[in-house]
Amino acid sequence: MGIGDRIRQFRLEKHLSQEALAQQLDVSRQAVTKWECNQAMPSTANLLALCKVLGVPMDALTENGEAKPGQVPEKGKHRPMALLVSCIVLTVISLIIGIGEQMDPVPANVIGYADAETGIVVVGMPVYLYLLYGVNAILVVVTVVAWVRLRHYKKG
Repeated sequence: MGIGDRIRQFRLEKHLSQEALAQQLDVSRQAVTKWECNQAMPSTANLLALCKVLGVPMDALTENGEAKPGQVPEKGKHRPMALLVSCIVLTVISLIIGIGEQMDPVPANVIGYADAETGIVVVGMPVYLYLLYGVNAILVVVTVVAWVRLRHYKKG
């Protein structure tokens, strides 16, 4: 189905004549006729105006068309998988760093120790690890939401 067929379909769904649509777009009725017969293409400005008047997204008018029910749009098709892989990689990195920080040779009953005359080292989990775990938690939540939306989209 070409763009002209889509324009005609949406125009008829809105119960608009070619003349009424042309008046709303401030173009001639012949221009609308040429668009619907695929003899001419509307300009970008007219496409945007058509979307507004007909109440449809740009994808509905273009050659790409709308996604059919149960079909994942190409644009976001691999996003949940990329999120999942990122989540797993970040979790593994966080765990490796966290385990590495726990293997400190300082005895468990010591809060801090002097490493020189005037320096004091306080032992504990570094702040960047808290940040890393926080980012990881956010990524896990985003991944779960993406998977739920993907499953919901496939069912609908």
